[in-house]
Amino acid sequence: MKLAVKRASFIFLAFVMLTMSYGGVDAASEKVDATKEPSIYAHPIYIAPIDRATFIVGALFDFRVELHELKAMPKNVSVTVNGIPAETFFGRSFVRTNTYPDSLELTIENVYFREPGTYTVSVQADDRTRTIHYDVIRPDDGEAKAKNIIFFLGDGMGQPSITTARIMSRGITEGKPNGLLTMDTFEQRATVITHGMDSIVTDSANAMSAYMTGHKTVVNAMGVYPDNRPDPLAKPKVEVMGEIMKRLGKSVGIVTTTELQDATPAAVVSHTRRRETKAEITEMFYQLKPEVMLGGGAAYFLPKSVPGSKRKDDKDFFRLFEQDGYRIVENRAQLLQIDAKKTDRLLGLFSRVRYHV
Repeated sequence: MKLAVKRASFIFLAFVMLTMSYGGVDAASEKVDATKEPSIYAHPIYIAPIDRATFIVGALFDFRVELHELKAMPKNVSVTVNGIPAETFFGRSFVRTNTYPDSLELTIENVYFREPGTYTVSVQADDRTRTIHYDVIRPDDGEAKAKNIIFFLGDGMGQPSITTARIMSRGITEGKPNGLLTMDTFEQRATVITHGMDSIVTDSANAMSAYMTGHKTVVNAMGVYPDNRPDPLAKPKVEVMGEIMKRLGKSVGIVTTTELQDATPAAVVSHTRRRETKAEITEMFYQLKPEVMLGGGAAYFLPKSVPGSKRKDDKDFFRLFEQDGYRIVENRAQLLQIDAKKTDRLLGLFSRVRYHV
C-alpha cells in the first residue's frame, strides 16, 4: 500500500524483527545509575559527543563537557573548538550545572556544524586537559538523487544468519551454495562494526541508534550519549533520522512486526538512555508525527483508566492522533479498507509478533 502524501518526496522506513536474541544488558531490569557509567568515567574530563564522532553538516546535537572527581571547583575552565571559544563558535552560552558535589558540567543544546572538515575540541580545567577530534562531512551533492528511501532492517541479522538463510533456502553441494539470495546479487554491499561505547556486544537499541544517527552510544540507549545525570531522558541528544527527514520536509513511515516502542523502530524517533521508557517513547512518536506507523504497542497509547493500559497517566494517544488527522486501524480487514489516495496519515496498532527466544 502506498499512501498519497502532500510532499513530492518522502522516506519510508521499514523494520522486520527476526526470531533471535541479542547480547547485552537486559534493559527491563536496568536502572540508570549514572555514577557507574564506565564510558563517562574513563577520563576525568568527559566530552559528548565522543572522540572521533562523525557528523553531517547541519545535523543537530547537544554538546556537553563533564569534569569528574573534583577536589575543588576549577578556577579556570576553557573549552575551544578549533581554537575558538566554544560559546563563540556555536553562538550559544554554556549552561553550568553541578550534578554532584564533585562535578561540573557545561552544556549547550541544539548546535550544529556549518562546514565540513576536521574539528579539534580542547578542554582545560586548571591542570586538567583533554583534546578530541570530530569529522564533519557534507552529503553527496551529485545530480542523481533518490526520491524515496526504504531502510529495511532484520534485527540481529548478521552474516551467520544470512549464511543460514542461504543454505536453508538454496541448498549447498560440496561446500558451494546451489543459489544466491537476492541481497547477494547487489552491486554494492558494505559491512559495519557494531561495537558500542561500553560493550563489544551491542544490543538492538544501540545498533539501530547508530544507523539512525551515525553516532555510537551505549547499550540500551537511543539517540543520546550517556552522561552523569540519573534521568534517562535528560541526556545529550543527537538528531535522529526521523527528525532530519521531517526537518527537510520529507514524510516518514515506520513499519514493524514488534511494538512501535521497541528499540529498533523506536530509534527512528526517540532520545532515551533506557529503551524500556516506552510510555515516553510513545510521546516522542506523537511529537514527531510520522505519516505512517504500523506495529504493536497499543497498551502505551491507552490512558491508565483503560484495562490493559501500561501508561501511568491519563493521556489517550488514540484520541490525540485521531484529532491530528490520523486514520486508525486495528486489524487486517480495516487496513485493507483504507483508501490510499485519500489517506495522508495512518496509524495501525496490531498484535506484535512473539519473536524473542
